[in-house]
Amino acid sequence: MKAKLLDLVLMSPVVAWFCLGIFGSFQMISPSEGLLMNCSLVANIAFLGLIVFLMLVRLPSLRTEKGVGPKLAGVVGFLLPILIVTAPAAKLSPSMKDFSIGLVLVGTLISIAGIISLGRCFSILPQARALVTNGPYRLVRHPLYAGEILALIGIMFRYQQPTALFLTLLSIAAQLPRMYFEERVLEEAFPSYRDYAKRTARLIPGVY
Repeated sequence: MKAKLLDLVLMSPVVAWFCLGIFGSFQMISPSEGLLMNCSLVANIAFLGLIVFLMLVRLPSLRTEKGVGPKLAGVVGFLLPILIVTAPAAKLSPSMKDFSIGLVLVGTLISIAGIISLGRCFSILPQARALVTNGPYRLVRHPLYAGEILALIGIMFRYQQPTALFLTLLSIAAQLPRMYFEERVLEEAFPSYRDYAKRTARLIPGVY
């Protein structure tokens, strides 16, 4: 019980941030935004809502990567994508705007599928709660990151280049050590993870 309370206290700023994101997405829903944009906003609300719920009910950690590096990788990987909103906004044509929204929507749906499969094993820092190999995890080891990266690329087009491109590439690069530490802690906690990793791609089936 004490460990669960401590986990909730430590995660409370993150939960508050996601709740703020949910509120902001609700505020943006409007008939004038169009069907595609509203679908994207609803998907984002569902995604953030799932994160908040799962952080409150998630299983206790069986193993956590020790040291500053893994924790720093988790925090930096989580925070860096947010910086893209600091870039100046770009003026998009209607077709380019739909393309951007479409990428965000598809990426968010992939992320939702990933987080539903993770269930109570969800974590932001490199931790092992259970070995999940069902759903999209049958195809790739990090479907949640794959979806988030695709959504981030979609968001990138809404801001001026090359600033937005630089921040996007930096954010994607920050996920690599995050994935490495997560894979390492899962391999240490679950010996069968090594065989699972051999037969699945990291982010893109058949590519990487």
